[in-house]
Amino acid sequence: MRPPSILPVLVAIAGAPLAAPAGVAQVRTIAITIDDLPAVGPSSLAEARTLTRRLVAGLQRARVPAVGFVNAHQGELHADSAGWAGLLAPWLDAGLELANHTWSHRSLSTTPLDAWLADADRGAAPVAAALAVRGKRLRWFRHPYLHTGPTPAIRDSVLRHLAARGQRIAPVTAGHFDWLYAAAYDSALRRGDRGRARRVADAWASHLDADLAAAERLTERVTGRVIPQVLLLHANPLIAGELEGTLAVLRRRGYALVSLDAALADPAWAAGDPYAGPATLAWPARWAWARDGCAPAPPSPHGWVAALAALPVSPPPPCDGPARLP
Repeated sequence: MRPPSILPVLVAIAGAPLAAPAGVAQVRTIAITIDDLPAVGPSSLAEARTLTRRLVAGLQRARVPAVGFVNAHQGELHADSAGWAGLLAPWLDAGLELANHTWSHRSLSTTPLDAWLADADRGAAPVAAALAVRGKRLRWFRHPYLHTGPTPAIRDSVLRHLAARGQRIAPVTAGHFDWLYAAAYDSALRRGDRGRARRVADAWASHLDADLAAAERLTERVTGRVIPQVLLLHANPLIAGELEGTLAVLRRRGYALVSLDAALADPAWAAGDPYAGPATLAWPARWAWARDGCAPAPPSPHGWVAALAALPVSPPPPCDGPARLP
């Protein structure tokens, strides 16, 4: 399938001035989004409560205007469904925003459209209800696995469906593998190997730094300038336990934390989402695919971490090879 042309948009963006106004330093900005609420990884409600308390407290201390994306089915997986649903309250008590990540985290690439839309609407209902109690409304949506549709027709049908319900897609620029590092981190902690867990946390910080650097290079290459980043993290033991180290990476790279609204106010996002297919791609890679016909892979995770996590890693084919994304 030939990539759609978004060159007029990208050319217009690239033509914008690279420098900030005279006398004003250009500041890198980043919005933090956290998927798979209430919690991913804990096997008991007590563990999930601890994770939620640590994560929310860390976000409050650092004054992070995060948005949390909810998989509302998690309560069904445990005996105390009401207790799991109650884990969302601390987020709202802290002034954080909740958003829809579907009911059961189904991939749009492998689920029939009607069933997927029903799952998305079912996931929206409890989140919208929780927000309404606080006088707020549901505004954001994120596709599980970043699978926005196997075909342009399905992708666009979903966009129309969500827009009619007041939900805007939350894109991503960086944060490809925290789930993998989290699995290794959790494995080490469950074995009581805190030294190995510390090594995983340090490796995560190193990988995040490389991931952000790659995202910066790619966004500048396809848009011609610095744009705000949107970081994808997950509500897992690694991020809850190592949030300060994660934020330290952002500070070292010179980022100011902003809301998702502020990040997406940049005109670069007018390019939208040109990609339709099975790959898990951040938005700069989607724009590169539309322009170049292929999407560069993110930095690979540490091999020993992947082995410890025992989970498969399937990055998209690199641009310098013969393989092309569909």
